[in-house]
This record gives sequence, structure tokens and C-alpha cells, in this order.
Amino acid sequence: MLLYKHAEASRWVTNDPRCSWTNHTGSSACDVIEKSPFNEIYFIGDSFTRNMFATLLMLLSDDPVHGAWSRLMMPEWMKICKSDTFYFWDECRKLVGDMDDVFFPSNLCGGRKPNFTASFKMFYSVSESRAFRKFMRTIAGKPRTLVLIGVGAHMVYDPDVVIKKYLHPAVQQLNAYNEACSIETTWPKLMFVHPMRGSLLKPPR
Repeated sequence: MLLYKHAEASRWVTNDPRCSWTNHTGSSACDVIEKSPFNEIYFIGDSFTRNMFATLLMLLSDDPVHGAWSRLMMPEWMKICKSDTFYFWDECRKLVGDMDDVFFPSNLCGGRKPNFTASFKMFYSVSESRAFRKFMRTIAGKPRTLVLIGVGAHMVYDPDVVIKKYLHPAVQQLNAYNEACSIETTWPKLMFVHPMRGSLLKPPR
């Protein structure tokens, strides 16, 4: 028996009264994305980011048990890749990759076809930074694209390494591509999402 519940399997409660949760259905979650400026979303990073992507698929499918299943799944994996256990078994983790490959596509968005795509790319450390930059070049200038980047755990949570050797070269590359663009016309949009230890990337308070 586990003495502690894994973070990804927990129900979070905020201490700030200004913050509130919306318990979305698959349909309402899709509404939020479809009303946003984005129609192509990439989750890039390590297993934490991959778990975020799997959770998004579960939410969009209204199915926290099978919602992140892939069409590539083997029958024996279906016995263990259910609900919270999806986050822990290697067989389950490596299957998550693209929203278009879910096992039950008709469950997405309350049964309607979404007008956006989402996928996960495993560029998790400095050793993957060149592949990350190469991928970013393929989407440079692509309108309505959002990139959620989550790295750090495989770089000993060192902000100098994360920023200087992974994030900065990619951002510099995009800035050069978008040099003549305004903020509004610069694509893709980037968001750093990884929870780092108390440091430059995450203040202790």
C-alpha cells in the first residue's frame, strides 16, 4: 500500500479565496479551447508534462479511466492502464502522444469533432534541446499555435541549465524568425509550466 497519494492523483484545494475551480465536462472544456486563440497545442517536456497531456485527454473524453488510451495499446496493457495507475506504469506512459490517436475518438468534446489538435513531444533534457529547437523551427510563425514547455527534473532543477541551455536558444531562434512581427503576430506562443524547486523559476512564496 502507498502511504502517500501521488500528486497527479490528488484533488487540489486552493487557500486563496480569489481562486476557484471549474469542474469542466469534456464539452465545456472543448468550448474553452475552441474560444481561445489556439487551435494547435503542443505539450513539450518530461513525464510531468506528459501526465498533464494525458489528464487533458481524460478531461476532454469525460473518461478518467480510459480517456488517455491510445489506439496503439495492446490488450494486456488495458488491464493496468486505468485511472490513476495510468501515470505510474511505463507501458501506459509511453503511449500518450497525439489527441488524434485516442482509443475512443467519439468520446471527445461530448461527441462532437473538436476543431483543435493537441499532442505531446518528449524533449525532456539538455540532451534533447537540439531536437527541441529543430521541432520549434517547423512551427515558427505558425498562427494559433501554443507550446506548453515543462522541463527541469532531468536537469537537476538547475535554472541556469534550464534557461541557458534549453529555453534561451529556442526563444532566441523564434525571436530571430519573428523579428519583424508585433507581439500579436508572433507565433507560436510559449508557456513555461513546470513546477521547479524554489529558485529563479519558482519563488518560494
